[in-house]
Amino acid sequence: MSRLYGIWRTLGIAKTSDISAIRAAYARALKSFEIDDDPARYAALRDARDAALAHARQPQPEISDDDETDDPGNEVEEPLSLGITIPLPDFGAELSAPTLSGVLPPDTPITITPIAPEGDFRPAPSEPVAAAEERTLPLAEVTLTPPVLDLGAAAPLQPINGLPPGFAFAMDQRYNAVLGLLFPQDERRHFHLQGPDLLALRDHVAVLLADPRMEEIAFRADADRWFANVVAQSIPRSDPILDTVMTAFGWIDTRGRIDQPPAVAAIVARHDSLEFVAQVREPGHPLGRAWRELTTPAQENSRKGFRVSGGTVRTLLAKVRREHPDLEDMFDTYRVSLWETPQVTDLAGNWRLWGFGIWIALMIISSLGRVSNDNRSNPSSVPVGLATTLPVTDPLIDRDIDLDAILTDLGGSALTMKALEQRNPKLHSQLATNWRLAQENRNPRFVFARDTRTLLFDRYISGQTRAGYDLLAEHRRLWLEKAKVMRGHGWEACEDFLNSGNVPVLWQSSALIDRQRDMIGRTLLETNGDPQPKNGDGKFSIAGPVIDAATKRAGLSRDLFVKSLNAGGTAKSRCEAYIALAETALALPPKQGLKLLRDL
Repeated sequence: MSRLYGIWRTLGIAKTSDISAIRAAYARALKSFEIDDDPARYAALRDARDAALAHARQPQPEISDDDETDDPGNEVEEPLSLGITIPLPDFGAELSAPTLSGVLPPDTPITITPIAPEGDFRPAPSEPVAAAEERTLPLAEVTLTPPVLDLGAAAPLQPINGLPPGFAFAMDQRYNAVLGLLFPQDERRHFHLQGPDLLALRDHVAVLLADPRMEEIAFRADADRWFANVVAQSIPRSDPILDTVMTAFGWIDTRGRIDQPPAVAAIVARHDSLEFVAQVREPGHPLGRAWRELTTPAQENSRKGFRVSGGTVRTLLAKVRREHPDLEDMFDTYRVSLWETPQVTDLAGNWRLWGFGIWIALMIISSLGRVSNDNRSNPSSVPVGLATTLPVTDPLIDRDIDLDAILTDLGGSALTMKALEQRNPKLHSQLATNWRLAQENRNPRFVFARDTRTLLFDRYISGQTRAGYDLLAEHRRLWLEKAKVMRGHGWEACEDFLNSGNVPVLWQSSALIDRQRDMIGRTLLETNGDPQPKNGDGKFSIAGPVIDAATKRAGLSRDLFVKSLNAGGTAKSRCEAYIALAETALALPPKQGLKLLRDL
């Protein structure tokens, strides 16, 4: 049977061009079931109504019922796409995202095959499941149906109401691209959007929100429902577009209203949570230290922080659990347990134990004093032997062996004294001199190792002012990867990295640690000689076109971007600005990008 026959069957009437008959049939069908009980049927009924009205408003050649067959060649093509039908369960249920084709970069965004609606949108299980054990999730359809336009007077292949041919199809592809980015079917679903994916998502959403069809009431209502369900069920991956979409549809004004849809309520709550995170990370916030304490990674032997009170931590925990429960996942669970479970051995929180310890120490000192006085007053007593100097428990013995152990641990197997002698003789000479002095002064091995590691790391940092483009570019790529790791743990963590350059070991993969070790070794070998002096005030200039490109990449206004680079804005804007600037510098030609990479 033809596609039109299916439409009329859904409405329960014969094919007709009578608009009043179509509307009456739609009303009768709508009364035959509860919309909330069967949202999929309601969506199908609404699509059938829209298609029937479009058919009625554009005259079709009369075809008798006898002529209708299952031959696809006899189908009467509809002039409008029925829009996108995406599978989404009722809000709050577990989401089974549809499998989409790959999403291409923003420069070719209109090449994604739309999803064809099927009966069951759940992805096939990886292993066969017995019918008796199969669990069927509740499914619902959320459709975005373009408004029905009056096409009767439109000439073929001419713009319709100002929209060029194929416009609706191109926009549908962008909707599918948004789905592919927010619901990926690979390991990306566990991480926040970044890089090209983030830029592509922002581009697609900006174009979709500027769709002229948004002026149509019916279309805008469907778009409102579509975006609400998609954004709500893809949190936190949808965080970068949350404010943009929420502002476009005015969802913030629905806060507290009894008719606020559940999906919109979830989006507004997420917005409030992100605002709270931005506020608590600002310097001077009364809960700032408690936030940093609870988000700091901890392990079995960790203790409570000394610079925050238990009352402040409990206040933060209570506020998050009461007003922003989704944020508790950002806390380190072990560190939270330190504050919730009384620690008898935690001296920092028990002044009685501190007092007892001080009293014991005073008693020991007093006893030692009495022993000393007794020895002086009674020469015949047995003397107590006291060494004037401590013996060196682990002395330095062989220069190259001692230094190679430190060098390879810090910079990989290629970084040895022999390699330094050939490629960086000044550093080799400095290390040899330091070793000789430490041996003469009988410094313990661990003290010499600590001082040498500090020297080498300082030379690694300052040596980047002498490095060439290839080495600087590789260093900046490593920096970007670290910054994105920290961004995944929150905007405050990202800003801490911008200030210190440090990433907690627990948050680093073994591959990232190996890359850092190789980078240190390569820098110490390739930056021969003393490091070049760097600009003392830390300021540098950036060309206007570079600022424009980085501003677009960051998704910030130009004023906020410049302000963020000068320690203004929020932790979020500062993190996004510096990451975007580094990505832009790497995209420049080497001759143009070298100075900016060195300044960064």
